Amino acid sequence: MIRWRRVWIGLLLLACAGPTPAQAGLAAHEVLLLVNRQSPRSLEVANHFVHVRHVPPRNVIYLDLPEHVLEPEAEIAPDEFTRYIWEPVQDVIAERALDDHVLAWIYSVDFPVRITTDPPVSLMGMTFLRNRFPRDPELVDKGRYPSRLYAGPDEEDGDRVEGGSLVRYPNALGPAMPVPSMMLGFTGSRGTDTETVIRTLRYGQAADRSMPRGTVYWFEGEDIRASIREWQFSDTQPELNRLGVRTTVLSGEPDNLAGIIGLQMGSQYVYAETAGRHLPGSMAEHLTSHAASFHLPFQTKLTDWIRAGATASAGTVTEPYSIWTKFPTARFFAHYARGHTMLESFYLALRSPLQILLVGEPLARPWAQPRLLTLVRMEDDPQQGVASFVIAVQPEVPQGRLEYTLLLDGVPVSTSAGEPHLTFDTRDIADGHHELRVVSYARAPLADTAMTRIDLLVDNLGRSVRVSKAGEENGERDLYAPLELDVESEGDPLRLAVLHNERVLAEEDGGSARFRLDPEQIGAGPVALRVRAEYEDGMQVHSEPLRMEFRRPTAHPDLRARAADGAAERRTAPDWEQATVLNGGVQDLRERGRLFEPETDDEPALLLFEESPGADAHYSARMTVPFARVAHPQTESAGLVFAAEDEDHFDYFIMYGRSSAWAFGRYRNGRMEHAVRRGAPILRTVPHSIDLVFEDGVARAFINGTLIAEWADAARPEDGRWGLLVSERAAQFEDVRMDTGDEE
Repeated sequence: MIRWRRVWIGLLLLACAGPTPAQAGLAAHEVLLLVNRQSPRSLEVANHFVHVRHVPPRNVIYLDLPEHVLEPEAEIAPDEFTRYIWEPVQDVIAERALDDHVLAWIYSVDFPVRITTDPPVSLMGMTFLRNRFPRDPELVDKGRYPSRLYAGPDEEDGDRVEGGSLVRYPNALGPAMPVPSMMLGFTGSRGTDTETVIRTLRYGQAADRSMPRGTVYWFEGEDIRASIREWQFSDTQPELNRLGVRTTVLSGEPDNLAGIIGLQMGSQYVYAETAGRHLPGSMAEHLTSHAASFHLPFQTKLTDWIRAGATASAGTVTEPYSIWTKFPTARFFAHYARGHTMLESFYLALRSPLQILLVGEPLARPWAQPRLLTLVRMEDDPQQGVASFVIAVQPEVPQGRLEYTLLLDGVPVSTSAGEPHLTFDTRDIADGHHELRVVSYARAPLADTAMTRIDLLVDNLGRSVRVSKAGEENGERDLYAPLELDVESEGDPLRLAVLHNERVLAEEDGGSARFRLDPEQIGAGPVALRVRAEYEDGMQVHSEPLRMEFRRPTAHPDLRARAADGAAERRTAPDWEQATVLNGGVQDLRERGRLFEPETDDEPALLLFEESPGADAHYSARMTVPFARVAHPQTESAGLVFAAEDEDHFDYFIMYGRSSAWAFGRYRNGRMEHAVRRGAPILRTVPHSIDLVFEDGVARAFINGTLIAEWADAARPEDGRWGLLVSERAAQFEDVRMDTGDEE
C-alpha cells in the first residue's frame, strides 16, 4: 500500500529541477510569518496579513514567547532568542521542508525589538546573522559588519549595482546567506494600535503596481543626523530621475508636503503628523538615535511615521552614534523604483543592518510592472487522473521573459521556463481540497512577480471530509462566542483534526465529530479553517476551507457579563464633597471632569473616596492626558488606586508615561514599585476607558474594553479606600465610578 508521505518527497525533488529565476520581487510563498501565540494582537495582525497577502498556511509558524517581551523594553536575552524563536523556527522549517524556498522572515506584532547582546542588536539584526553574533563586537558597534546583500555605494560616486531580488542570492551565498526580516508593526510602548497596523497592511497592498506619481523628499541640515547622508542625496538623484521618480532636496522641517512616496531626514524630533500626505507604499524615517528605543521618553519614534500614514519606517534600537552604515541609504528608493518589495529595498540599501528595526508592510511594491496572471483549469472539479491547466498573462510578455513556479498547497513542485501549459497526475496526491498556485518571475531588467491561485478538488479514491454544519452561515462572528463544527467524512478515516493554517486546534478519533472551538485561540480577523482526515495508509485529506471573520466586540465578555447582571445600574459616582484630597488639590470641579495638579515633583497627587468597596469591586473611569506638542505622554502618570491605607500605602493601576506603559504596582513611603508592566501606545487628548475588576483575588485591568494586564498579588480592595492618582502633570478624569457587585 502506498505511504502518501513519500509523494511529498518526490514533489520536493521536482522543485529543484527547474532553473532559478533571474529577477523577481519577493513572493508570499517565500516568506515565513511568525506569530506570538500568547498575544491576541499578534494573532489578529497575522490573520489580516495572511488574508491580504495569501501567505500559504504551511508558512505560518506560531511561537510561545515569554510574557516579559510585552514589557516596555521589549527585549530578550540571546539565549532566549535561541530558545523561543530561532530553534523552534528551525524545527518547523525542517519538518515542513521550507528551507529550499523561504527567503525572509516576517514578524507579526508583540515580538521583542532588541536582543541584549553587548552591544545590543535588533530582532532584525540577530535574525540576519542567523543567530551567530560576530566574534568582534566592534563590527556591530562601529557599523562595520558588511552585509552581503548591500548594493552600494560606500562613498560618493562609489561602486554600485542594481541589486536584485532575494531569489538571486541563495545559490551564490550558500550557507552564508543571511535571513532578512521585517516586523509588521509595533504595538507596545509608544507604538501604534492594532487598527493602525492593519490599515498599514492595506496601504501596502493598495500600493502594489500603482506606479505612484509622488515625490521622494530628502532633507539637509547642519545637524550631524542630517549631514551624514547628504552625499547620498545628490548621488542618487540622477538615478531616480532616470527611473521617472520625482525627487526634491529641502532644508528645515517637513510641513504639509504633497504626495509623499518617500522621506529621509535627520533629526531628534519630527512632527510626523504635520509633515504632509503619504501615498500608499511610502517609506519615511529620520535617522536618530532612539527611534526604536520605544521605552525611552525622548526623541521621535519611528511609529509616529506609521501613525501619520507611512507604509514603513526604520530606526535603531540603541545608540548608533550617527554612523550612516546602520541606516537605509538614499538608494533605497532606487531599488524600490525598480520594482523590488519594501523588504528587499531595505536590505539592498543597508550596509550594516544589525541594530536597525524595520517596521511596516514588507511586500509593498508600488513600481512592480502591471501584470495580471490567470490560471484556467481545462476540466471541471473534481479532478481525476491527469489534470491540465493553462496560464494566461495580461499584458502579454515575449516568449522567454517569464518563468513559472507551480506550488501545490504551498510546496513548489515544478518550475518551467515560460511554458504556459501545466499538467500533473492527481493520482500522485491525496484526495480532497488543495490550493494550486502559480507564480511568474520576470527576467531582467525589472524585478517582478505575479501570482494567481485556485482551489482544487481531487477525487480518485472516493475520500472526502466536510463541515456539514458550522452553527451559522459563514461571515462575521463574535470572537468570544464558542464555534461549533459538525464534521463528516467518506472512506473511514482514523481521525479528524481542525486546522488553522497548520496549527491543530482540536482532534477526534473516527470519521465524524462535533468540535467546539474557542475563537480566541484563533484570533480576530479573517481566517480560513480546514478539517483534515487521516487514513490508515497515511493519506491526509483536507476539506474545503471554511472562511469567516471574527470580530472583537467593544467590551470584553467579563465586562459585558457584569453589565448584563445589572452592575451598570448599581454603579454610583463617588460623592465628590466627601472626597479626601492628599498631596494636591482639585482644580476644576466642572461636571465634565476633574483636573489634578501635584504640589511637588516627587510625590503623586491623590484623590481618595470614602466609599468602602467590596471584595469583587469594579472601578471604572475615562482618562485623558491633556494636549502637548509631543504625541505621547513623557513623564506623566495617572490612574486608579485601591486598598489605600493612607497617602503612603496603596496599590495602583496607572498609565506610566516615562516608559509608555500600563502598570500594576505598590506605593510605599514615597516610592512606586511596579509589579506588572505592559508597554502600550498612549496618546494625548485621546480618552482611555479604564476598567479595574477584582474577582477571586485577582486584579484584571481593561483598557478600552480589552484585557491588558492581570495581577494575582494585588491587595484586597476591601482593605482600604480607592481613588485617583496623578503625577508630574495634569490629567482629566470623567465618569469615575465604583461597583461593589452587591445586590441593592
